[in-house]
Amino acid sequence: YSPDNGATWEKLITPDNTPYDILDRYISSVSLDPNGTIYATSTQFLFRSYDNGATWEQSSIFPYINVTGFQVLENGVILIGIPDFNNRGCVIRSATSGKTWERVLPAKSYGPLYIHGLAVSQDSIVYAASKYEGILKSDDYGKSFVNIGFKGHDILTIAPIGTDLYAGIEYEGIYRSTDNGLS
Repeated sequence: YSPDNGATWEKLITPDNTPYDILDRYISSVSLDPNGTIYATSTQFLFRSYDNGATWEQSSIFPYINVTGFQVLENGVILIGIPDFNNRGCVIRSATSGKTWERVLPAKSYGPLYIHGLAVSQDSIVYAASKYEGILKSDDYGKSFVNIGFKGHDILTIAPIGTDLYAGIEYEGIYRSTDNGLS
């Protein structure tokens, strides 16, 4: 935690009675929801803090091994990208602050689905960078995804900036679309 934009840092300590100490976990993602709740993901847990990181609670246990993408949308919906593990790669979604989850299954045709990451545009369009399925897009807060390009390629990262969409593709370089991935 840094109260001064990174000039100094403070290690956050959880209460001794917390059953799952966040400090003993591999933290892969941190995000903030519109109400100021901080979320952090580890390999199988989602933690949240309502008091700027002073205390943490475990809010979910995932039946998955790793988190590769994590976004909290402006409406509070949480999306988590899961790599392929025993053919369970997917995006999971929670509209209940992590209390309940639904599995979002993009159509698959090239093999196991592996989500490398998630990104959200200024107008709340969600993009998923995936292996085999290419670039996936959702305009309904992650309820459903459609392929918008590069099917069969390994998209390692994706970044929407204004109306431009950038994609880093393994062994191919960086591509840019100037119309949110339409062409």
